[in-house]
Amino acid sequence: ARQGGKFRSIRFPASFVLIEHPTRGVILFDTGYSKHAVYAMRRFPYQLYAAITPVHLTDGESAMEQLEVLGVRAEDVRTVILSHFHVDHIGGCLDFPHADFICSRLEYEDVKDRSGFSALRHTYIPGLLPTDFASRTTFIEDLQVVRTPIFPEIFPDAIDLLGDGSILGIRLAGHSSHQFGILLPQGERPYFFI
Repeated sequence: ARQGGKFRSIRFPASFVLIEHPTRGVILFDTGYSKHAVYAMRRFPYQLYAAITPVHLTDGESAMEQLEVLGVRAEDVRTVILSHFHVDHIGGCLDFPHADFICSRLEYEDVKDRSGFSALRHTYIPGLLPTDFASRTTFIEDLQVVRTPIFPEIFPDAIDLLGDGSILGIRLAGHSSHQFGILLPQGERPYFFI
């Protein structure tokens, strides 16, 4: 993971971003791990994921549990934006049964029918998405493309995820086939989550 690093185990946080939108309410960017993901990794061949990428999730560390400490209930989360479908990004989706999703159709199509070793090769574990996922999802390919307000020489185009310019999707393919980050361009300081 680090150029010139030593061969040893290190911990990487599986993070998520909480956004409080003035009209759309509570929005999450990714969900991190959850007990659902840990349980799914007990089954073969997904045990191999747990062996290669050990997950250290203690009580209180899932997105849902961290939000509860802040006074945000799982049912308050109305939208979950998924950057891509690796386990550490979708592992908590089942904890938010009232949320709609925003993601890449191309990324979803690439993994949705995979299982077993085929899924594992894509760092995807079936069953971590709600059974009605597709009907609750808006795909970025169907949304308006706009000019990026910052970094236009690097990222000329963005996707207006909510239709109000408040959260822009920036394509970042490479780590996965159609991954994207989000840019919050408003306010004194823009934020770019990748």
